[in-house]
Amino acid sequence: MADLRIFSISLLCFLSASIIAWVYHNHDLYVLFRMPETEDKMSHEIVIGVLSARENTAQRQAIRDTWGQYIRDHSKLRGKMLARFIIGNRGCEIPHEFREDQYSCQSMLLKTKNVNLEKEMVAFDFQMPLSKNYGRRTSSGEYYGIDFKVNYAVIVKKLGVYAAGSLEQQCSVTLYDTWSQEPVISATFPPGDPSELQDGYRYRNVETYLFPKDFEGTIVVGPLSEDIQLSTISQNGRQIHNTHRILSIRSFLRTCKTATFPNEIGLFNLPFLPGNFIFEIYKPEEVEGMLNSSAALVQSQIEVNRQESQALKDEQQHHNDLLLVDAVDIYRNIPHKLLHFFHWVTSTTEANFIIKTDDDCFMNVNAIMEMIQDGQVAANSRTWWGNFRTNWPLDVLGKWAEHDYPSPVYPAFACGSGNLLTRDLVQWIAQNSQFLHTYQGEDVSMGIWLASILPTYLNDRRWQCDDECQEDALVLPEQSPQQLRVSWQNWIRCQNPCSCDWLNKHPRSCSE
Repeated sequence: MADLRIFSISLLCFLSASIIAWVYHNHDLYVLFRMPETEDKMSHEIVIGVLSARENTAQRQAIRDTWGQYIRDHSKLRGKMLARFIIGNRGCEIPHEFREDQYSCQSMLLKTKNVNLEKEMVAFDFQMPLSKNYGRRTSSGEYYGIDFKVNYAVIVKKLGVYAAGSLEQQCSVTLYDTWSQEPVISATFPPGDPSELQDGYRYRNVETYLFPKDFEGTIVVGPLSEDIQLSTISQNGRQIHNTHRILSIRSFLRTCKTATFPNEIGLFNLPFLPGNFIFEIYKPEEVEGMLNSSAALVQSQIEVNRQESQALKDEQQHHNDLLLVDAVDIYRNIPHKLLHFFHWVTSTTEANFIIKTDDDCFMNVNAIMEMIQDGQVAANSRTWWGNFRTNWPLDVLGKWAEHDYPSPVYPAFACGSGNLLTRDLVQWIAQNSQFLHTYQGEDVSMGIWLASILPTYLNDRRWQCDDECQEDALVLPEQSPQQLRVSWQNWIRCQNPCSCDWLNKHPRSCSE
């Protein structure tokens, strides 16, 4: 009995220490999302999270004036549905002119003290640190490609190949337009070619070529010598970085077996960059002028953000339907915004069903509630109800570019215009959020997260993925504020968001 008592006390101490450690580790999260102890959780059956951008005031008002007002006023839905607009609590302070793209808050502002705008520069001015355990080795006959984006217009003057990988056989270096997959510039390096050697690369002059700002290219090299040893890497010991920021390099590797554009994509894990090029900045005086105005542009962006924050504060005081979450409000942070919403909804409401939609969507809240009340979607059934995309290939360019997921296709995911999850799924995501990697969009992120626990997928085409209007749609995406109001008025008049033309031609039939 004494041993049992000692064991029980030890176990109790261990559990207490574990709980204290967990609370300490998650203190910020706990403080951010906990409600006052005296306040009960809201008892709505369905909570709708509407992802919205800080500046989308008109879109939010269109929802308030249509289906948002309906769930507040209609006797069948009043008190059962709750809608909140999910918005990042701060804007990006980098001016649009100096952002790597319109979807992120990554700076491409040059640091002029490290850059001589008048001199030739190496495109990829970094190498991996030496490590005998890092990365893969090349395979015989393979071609390797690295994607890049041009942030400032440049003139390409030389192409280069990694010297240690091109001494035994003829090797080519080609710059492609990544979108069209068409070659733009190419150079061939015969074995033993006495070309210019610089920092571990052999370079050849090429006919100069202008790459404009925002050009997206791929440098393809091959075939390299088989099984390059790590010990052949240059010993300069530099870490990965991009000092000039004139180019943005993508963190994945393209491979193929033939001298064509390589479409097979994986995570970058070579201990070196197989190809390189040398360029000079096009119109450096214009770049210098833009850089000189950067301080004023930054202050202007800060003022825009301040005004937006004040406008959101006023909007919240008037409507009390904003959920301002701890995130910079940019497209790439939408998965983070969604995670914050899931924490909030599980901590502050008793909702059994959680809907995610966007601020440009018409929603047939009546039909959704009927499905719930008819028992076609049961509470705590691990159900994900939406319109699912399967075997959807990864994009590597543009708005939906994915550079982190190591597979050519995504797991099944519901398109982002609208979908519903039962509370047990949302709780699992919220409780494990610190371990979940966020990908390029909230829809594919949820597909990857939930694939590990195998939810029940309820596929329903009525959660529309595009703007082709269907009479029985649960959501219609990509609507302007005016279109949303028209769709809603159509639904109120004739239960068809697409059109009431038939009713207009037969007005008596409606009363019958």
